[in-house]
Amino acid sequence: LRARGILESGGGHAMAAGLKVSQENLSNLRAQLEEAAQKIPEIEVTGKTKEVDFAVRPGAASAELASLLTRLQPYGAGNPEPKIVVSHATVEFMQLVGKNHLRVTLTDASGAKLKGIAFRASGTNLETVLRQGRDQQIHLMGSLAIDDWNGGDAAQLLIDDAALA
Repeated sequence: LRARGILESGGGHAMAAGLKVSQENLSNLRAQLEEAAQKIPEIEVTGKTKEVDFAVRPGAASAELASLLTRLQPYGAGNPEPKIVVSHATVEFMQLVGKNHLRVTLTDASGAKLKGIAFRASGTNLETVLRQGRDQQIHLMGSLAIDDWNGGDAAQLLIDDAALA
């Protein structure tokens, strides 16, 4: 587009782009971008997959493990935050926090417990699975963090997703 005289300057990297275009070239830029977008092939999504780094039971998702994982920071595009699966858990307790967050206590067959929170999950499919987790085992995906609210230091799962076991 620069060679065609549409862009005055531009730059960026894999995760961002910047450009400078004059007011009189805006409609031409839009037309060129729409033409380029038409050439992008459609992708059919047949199933939802998510990558995780490892799986643990609720009792193994400890504050010590969460602390070890913080050594992998800083997280970003080239170093994503580790995602874990907490497997074979049941929901012992669930409470609405604020307008739409869900706080849970997870447990496993040994009686070990793990706190968790699902942000903006009220009224979603995630809430449905968490409710089903009261009566049957579920697997949960998210990131492990230290819950330092009010001076605490326990492990907490920041829940991204869940599925029936």
